[in-house]
Amino acid sequence: MTLYVYNASLERIGLIEDIRSLQWLSEYQDAGEVKLVCSATKKNTALLVDGNRLYCTEHPESAVIREVTLEDKGKDATLTVRAPLSVSRWADRIVMATENISGVESGMLGLTTKHRRGLPGASAAAKGFVAKTDTQITWGSVLAAEISLATASGLGFRETFAPETGVETFEVYQGTDRTTSNGYNGYFGDDIDNLSNLKIVQGSADWKNVAVVGGQGEGAARKIITVTLGSYAGDDRRELWVDAKDIAQTYQVATPDGQGGYTYSEATYTDSQYTALLEARGLEKLAAQLKTLEVSAALGQGLMLYGQDYFLGDIVPLKITRYGLRLSARVSAVRTVYEKTGKSVNAILSDFALEKEATSL
Repeated sequence: MTLYVYNASLERIGLIEDIRSLQWLSEYQDAGEVKLVCSATKKNTALLVDGNRLYCTEHPESAVIREVTLEDKGKDATLTVRAPLSVSRWADRIVMATENISGVESGMLGLTTKHRRGLPGASAAAKGFVAKTDTQITWGSVLAAEISLATASGLGFRETFAPETGVETFEVYQGTDRTTSNGYNGYFGDDIDNLSNLKIVQGSADWKNVAVVGGQGEGAARKIITVTLGSYAGDDRRELWVDAKDIAQTYQVATPDGQGGYTYSEATYTDSQYTALLEARGLEKLAAQLKTLEVSAALGQGLMLYGQDYFLGDIVPLKITRYGLRLSARVSAVRTVYEKTGKSVNAILSDFALEKEATSL
């Protein structure tokens, strides 16, 4: 592993020496961050300044230095550097007016293309992912919108860094389903000693399966729709009220004025378009109220190696024999730690799905 530094103009200016610890957190549907601890040598101190970039040869992204702490205890001085991955810069761009999204990939790429406003880099070409959602993005940051769209669709996003040119490219990508025959490379299980430190929580205390969504309007004129996740009756029908007055029947359209600003006009949704937006909001809220299945576990590197058998965003199979559980889970984040004693990888899982009911817990 080599850790290079690039300046704000994305030119390589040096590499870091005497690294004590480097933690590189990559996330599938968020920005991620880097924490570096190194000796406060004259060279390191000159390189590690706010706005410069860190690039590790084992990762596809760069990180932007945002905080540097110098600690000097007399005999030893260290620098602690915090640097969010470069895609975090989209928190500094606002979605102007209202964006109506149907195709998720084109919508995510369109947000970065339309709202770049001088931010260095480019947006990748679409790969043809078919995920759809009828949703409305109004103001707020581009990063928040990307996170929302990725979470709703199962897609991921990142900003890759080309070390030879310094070019950063925003791209949408999709993890591989390793539970199917086409993607299968093995599994994590207590029977093969690469799955440990288990904690399993199951329940339905917060489960909702019917959303009653209220749009704009008052009294009898208010638009009300019902969204259901299957057919439920009696005690199994769990209703959720969703107040969606923030979804307006009219919306703003921003048009560049050619001088760096925008002119605004108003447009109106058709009834079917407005209903689709309310339905999407209902489904979004229901997705946060599913039956509880939470599993925390430590993934070992025996038999299944990160970067070879599975990658960030992949869906991997889990087998917990002592409780009769077969599950799948998404690798939503990976923390790689480099220390003088060696390298370790900690995969963070989410989106658990039960494939076989537990016989007992």
